[in-house]
Amino acid sequence: MMRAFPFLMVLLLAATPAFADAWSLRMDIPAITSDDKVVEHAMKGLYKAQGSDKFGEVLSVVEKMAEKDAEAAFRLGRYYDVETPLPDYARAIAFYQKAAGMGHGFAMNNLGLIYERGNGVSKDPKKARELFESSAHARDHHGYLNMARLNFEGKLMPRNVEKGMAWLQEAMDNRVKGSFLDAANVYHGGFFGVEQNRAKALKLLEKAASLGDDDAAGRVANIYLYGDCAKDIGLYSRLRGNDNCIPENPRKSIDLFNALARRNDTDALTSLGNIYWKSDIVPTDLTLAVTYWNRAAELGSCSAMTFLAKAYEGSEGFTKDGSRVLEYLEQAGECNPRDAASLYRLGKYYFDEKNPYRDCAKAERYFQRAVASGRREAYTDLGFIYDKGCAPVPEDKKKAFGYYLTGAKLNVPLCQNNTGAMLRHGWGVEKNQVKGYAWMQVAAGNGSGSAKKNLLEFEVMFKRQDKQDGLKYIPTIKDMIENAKKDVAVAFDGNY
Repeated sequence: MMRAFPFLMVLLLAATPAFADAWSLRMDIPAITSDDKVVEHAMKGLYKAQGSDKFGEVLSVVEKMAEKDAEAAFRLGRYYDVETPLPDYARAIAFYQKAAGMGHGFAMNNLGLIYERGNGVSKDPKKARELFESSAHARDHHGYLNMARLNFEGKLMPRNVEKGMAWLQEAMDNRVKGSFLDAANVYHGGFFGVEQNRAKALKLLEKAASLGDDDAAGRVANIYLYGDCAKDIGLYSRLRGNDNCIPENPRKSIDLFNALARRNDTDALTSLGNIYWKSDIVPTDLTLAVTYWNRAAELGSCSAMTFLAKAYEGSEGFTKDGSRVLEYLEQAGECNPRDAASLYRLGKYYFDEKNPYRDCAKAERYFQRAVASGRREAYTDLGFIYDKGCAPVPEDKKKAFGYYLTGAKLNVPLCQNNTGAMLRHGWGVEKNQVKGYAWMQVAAGNGSGSAKKNLLEFEVMFKRQDKQDGLKYIPTIKDMIENAKKDVAVAFDGNY
C-alpha cells in the first residue's frame, strides 16, 4: 500500500499535488501499521490510551507481548523513541535490543540511528555501522539504505559512491521489499553525488511494480498523473521527455489506478476519488468520488475517511453535514490513532461553541492525543480549555500556563503570546512583567497578530525599565526555543 510519511531523517523531495507523496527518502520510516494484526490492535489501544488513566493497563499488555514477539518489542521501541512528546531513549533502546535479539532488522536499523546520533547514549560510529550492516543482512531495506548513505556521505567511513550504489544494488538483487523505492528516490533527487535521473527512477519503480509491489505501482500512477519534471526543463522537453522530465500521461495514470483499484488497493481507490473530486483531468463527478472514497474507507483507508470528512465540512459541491463530518473524523481517528490532523480536527469540532455536539471533555481528550502525536498547536487549545474552563473541565490557570509554556518553547506563536499574557497578569504563575513583555515580543516576531495587538494595548502599562529588561531577556528565550529543538525535554522543564 502507498503511504506518505512525515519527515524525520533525510529530506522530502517532491510531492504529487493533492495525492499520495511520491518521493520521500528517509532512514527510519515510522511503523504506522504492522502486518501482525494482533500487535497492530494492541498498539492502537496504546495510542488511544495516551494521557488517560488506562494507559498503564494497556502498556502492561503490550509489554507482556514484547517478551516473546519481536514486532511488539520493536513497536514499543519506536513508541519510546519517536512517538511520544518526550522520548525515553533508555526504554527505546531496551525494546529495540529485545526485538533485534529476535532477528528484527528494522529494530537493528533504529538502534544504529540512536548510536549514530547519540540519543540517550554516547555516540558510537562503529556500533552504528555494525547495526546498520546487521539490519541489511536481516534483509531490511532501511539497513541497506543507511549503509549506502554512510558510503555516499563519507560519514563514519571513507566516502565511496560506488560502494554506496553497490549496497542499493545488493538490496534490489535480493528483492528486498522497499529497496527499489529507495534507489529510485536517490536517483530522483540526485542525492549523495549520484547524478540525478528521473527517468531511471521511474524505471526502477516500474520494475518494482512488475514484481508485485503495489506501492511502487501507485507511485508510477502518481507520476504520470501530472508529470514529473525538473524546474528548469523547457516546454519541448516537457512534451517529449528526457532523463529529468517525465511527461504527464493522465490516461495511463487512471488506467494504472483502476488496475490497482480492481485489486482493492485502498490508496488507488482514494486517489481515484480525489481525481473525480478536484482535478482538471476528468469532468468532476462527486457521486463517483464519494463511491471510491466509501469503498476505500470500507477496506480500511484512513485517508479516505479524512477526505469524506473534509467533503462534508462544506467543500465545493457538497452540502455541509456536521453529523457526517463527526462520523468520518471519528472513523479516521479510530483507524489511525496517531493521525494528529484528524485528532486535532476532532478536538476543534467538539470545542466549537456553535457545534450542537459540543463536548469539552472529548475536546480535551482529543487535544491531548493530538499533542502526543506531534500536533504542537494543540497546546494552545489545551491551555485555553483550562484557562477559561469548559464544563465539565474545570478552570485551572496553573495547568493552563504549563500547556502554554510547553507550546511556547516548541515555538508556537500563540502559546508564546499567551505565556506572556499569563506572566504579565500573574495568572497561574508568579507575576513577572519583564518576562511577560519578552515572551510577547518573541511571539510578535514570530507573526502572532494577538501579540502585536497586546503590545500596543499594554504599551503604557509596561514600565520603561521592564521593557528594557524584557528586551534583554529575549536572547534567553530564544536559547530555550533552540535548545528545545535539540532536546524536546527542555520544553517540559518548567523554566520560562
